[in-house]
Amino acid sequence: MKPKNLTLLKITVLTLSLLLPLYSWAQSSILRLPRIFTDHAVLQRDVEVPIWGWAAPGADVRITFKDQSVSATVDGEGKWMARLSALSADATGAELTVSSGSEKIILKNVLVGEVWLCGGRSQWTISVSKMLAAMKAIDPTLEAEVAQIQYPSVRMIAVNTKKPMLEPQSDFESSKGWVEATQSNISSYPAISVIFAHNLYKSLNIPIGVITNNWGGSTAPLWIRFEAFEVFSKGGAVAIADANYEKESAAHHKQGAGDYADDKRPGILWNSHVLPLVPYAIRGLAWYLDDIDGPKAELLINDWRQQWGQEFAVLLNQVHPADKAGKLADPDMSKVKTPAPKNREGLMDLEKKLSRVWTACNADLGDEVDMSNIHPANKRPVGERLALLARAKVYGEEIPHHSPLFKEMQVDGNKAVLSFNYPGGGLVCHGEKLEGFAVHDGQSWAWAEASITGLDQVTLTHPSGGVPQKVRYAWAAYPTMTLYTKEGLPAAPFRTDR
Repeated sequence: MKPKNLTLLKITVLTLSLLLPLYSWAQSSILRLPRIFTDHAVLQRDVEVPIWGWAAPGADVRITFKDQSVSATVDGEGKWMARLSALSADATGAELTVSSGSEKIILKNVLVGEVWLCGGRSQWTISVSKMLAAMKAIDPTLEAEVAQIQYPSVRMIAVNTKKPMLEPQSDFESSKGWVEATQSNISSYPAISVIFAHNLYKSLNIPIGVITNNWGGSTAPLWIRFEAFEVFSKGGAVAIADANYEKESAAHHKQGAGDYADDKRPGILWNSHVLPLVPYAIRGLAWYLDDIDGPKAELLINDWRQQWGQEFAVLLNQVHPADKAGKLADPDMSKVKTPAPKNREGLMDLEKKLSRVWTACNADLGDEVDMSNIHPANKRPVGERLALLARAKVYGEEIPHHSPLFKEMQVDGNKAVLSFNYPGGGLVCHGEKLEGFAVHDGQSWAWAEASITGLDQVTLTHPSGGVPQKVRYAWAAYPTMTLYTKEGLPAAPFRTDR
């Protein structure tokens, strides 16, 4: 009996081994869309809209939306892609139908409007409910404003993939797909995305779609395609290990809980969280990474645009203030070792180097109670400032929108006269006196005597009476910032001695 049973077992195993590849092929041949396409989706207006997915090799696929009908042929790997012609904004929900043979997928309540990809690091994990709980006593108007957010035409989707991947992925995980911005849905959604979308919708009055994509504790190289970063690093070691980053992340993120990138290989978050979205049509990218400097941000932007085949707009966030030592007390700027000021400067510099890239200053948005807190709860101004940049730079609205930027310094006797771009309605002081300016007279750094002397002008003197040689403002991890526009936008940190 044993030999007979053994022979039967072998035949069964052989049969299964022959059938399994056929079963796998049959499974992959089923008409399927990536998870970025669900009910309630928002498609980008005014550009070609790529629609893609999988089906049986060699089959024809037809996509129908509104008055358009386009087709594609599935390639040998089971992939297909078609493009809808540019669409006008439309808040009336319509069906998007994808069919192949007897198979059909119908997406309901699809809108056309403005789509933004938002995220980066853990600043984007602060939810609306968490923000409201922390800010209730500090900003009583915030809860009332959030209560107004009830827009069927604002849609949100979150990338919920649980871990970075060493290999490129074709799709991502999303627990709900696209959802409408109702009070129940926004409660657990990232506050920056909600505030940003809310402000855009109030201004544009057309559908807004926000894709949120973040990973707590991540560094910039993890989001950059491995091949691009390898060239950037000139073929050298590409493993990233920054002692300060490691220490900070270990303290604030739970390793192994999906909120800490313990594998530092560049590109792993590109593989798992970004590549599956390509080439979904978007208007722009709103991105925040604590550690990112100018060169790495430039690399990320250029490569993502190339992979997308689209020169989308980019809004960057400067790193929030945080320092366990508190605000800088010593005016000697040679003692400032933190990379934060240079990183902020590098992101602002990209406005001059790259087209359609702008940076929001957040160096004043720290936790005044706990200055070591890298996750200040007040995300309202973060979203608002991003929206101001988008409204003015992307959509052409004539409004004050940018932080004042240092323009030039002229020396008049023993005075340094500074002028600024983007003064808005005029420069003003927040606080009892203008502070945060350090001036060097050729001998020593000292806190300057400062005053606003014009619409876009600040005048400084060194307490020694010496001739000013160089000036720095807010040049610290947690800076003192007092110079603002009348509209409430802070002057960006700067140095004249570059």
